[in-house]
Amino acid sequence: MEKKGSFSSKTGILIAGYAALIGLFYVFFGLLEILNGLDMTNFYSIPSDIIGGLMLIFIGFIFLRGIGELSQAKISGISYILVGIMMALSYSGLFILIIGVEGIEFLLGKEEFLDWTWHHSIRPEIWLPVITIPTILFLYSHKKTINPY
Repeated sequence: MEKKGSFSSKTGILIAGYAALIGLFYVFFGLLEILNGLDMTNFYSIPSDIIGGLMLIFIGFIFLRGIGELSQAKISGISYILVGIMMALSYSGLFILIIGVEGIEFLLGKEEFLDWTWHHSIRPEIWLPVITIPTILFLYSHKKTINPY
C-alpha cells in the first residue's frame, strides 16, 4: 500500500526520467544562447541572448530539482514539474507576444522591420515547451493514482 502523499515508484521513476530529459534540454539550449551571446559560438538558429539563456537554465534547474523527490515517489516532487511547466509556458507566451508585436511593426512599415519574417524570430523559448506535453498528459491520465490525500 502506498503512503499518504505518494504514488508508485514506477510512476515516480517515469516522471523523474522525463523531468531530467526536459531539464537537460533547457539547460543545453540555455548554455548555447549564453555562448552565442559571448561570441564563443555562432549557431544560426540559436539567438545571442545571455539573459534568455540564464532564464532557460533556471527553468531547466527547476525540472532537475524535482528528480530526487520524484524518484523516491514523493508527491512534493510533482510541484517542481508543475512550476517548471508553468514557467516554460509563460516564458514561451512572452516570446509569442514579441513575435506578434514585431509582425505589427512589419505591417506598419517600420524601417527596421522591412525585411522581417516571422521565422527569424522563432527561438528555443517558443518551441521547447512542446516537450512538456507528454508530461502534462501523463500527469493528467494518472491523476487518480497521484493523489496527495
